[in-house]
Amino acid sequence: LYAAAGLGQSTSSAVKVDGAEEINIPVVTFDHVSQRVGDAKRVIIKIDIEGHEFTVADELIAFAKRHNAPMHLSVHPRILYDNAKGSLSKLAARRKIHRQTKALIDKLRAIGTLTDTETGRPMTDFTLWQFIFPRTRVHNFTLEVVPHGRRT
Repeated sequence: LYAAAGLGQSTSSAVKVDGAEEINIPVVTFDHVSQRVGDAKRVIIKIDIEGHEFTVADELIAFAKRHNAPMHLSVHPRILYDNAKGSLSKLAARRKIHRQTKALIDKLRAIGTLTDTETGRPMTDFTLWQFIFPRTRVHNFTLEVVPHGRRT
């Protein structure tokens, strides 16, 4: 990761910018965390991995299913957009990021109910569209995912 304004400023990103301080972080797999959790009755997931949630989605979902765990997930389509617009037009980049983000959302819907934490309302396809297209900047957002059949 990179910290454009230095550590402790809540500005870390997976995108390197000039002058950013590089941060090396040890990797921990979901299998490793699952072993550490063991047979715990209550597991809650909080993920904010600066755009890498798209890369680890399948492993994250498998972990959530295995432990019937609700999650608080930060989603960073803006990072993908910033990378894509270097090789695509802005509209093509937004369309690509919308497809990728919708695919992630659809995978999450298969395991639970999704709520947009900013509004407290269910995450809909229209809400996602609003995060990607009409704004000046693609909007990052946070979701609460409660597994089907589980109460909060």
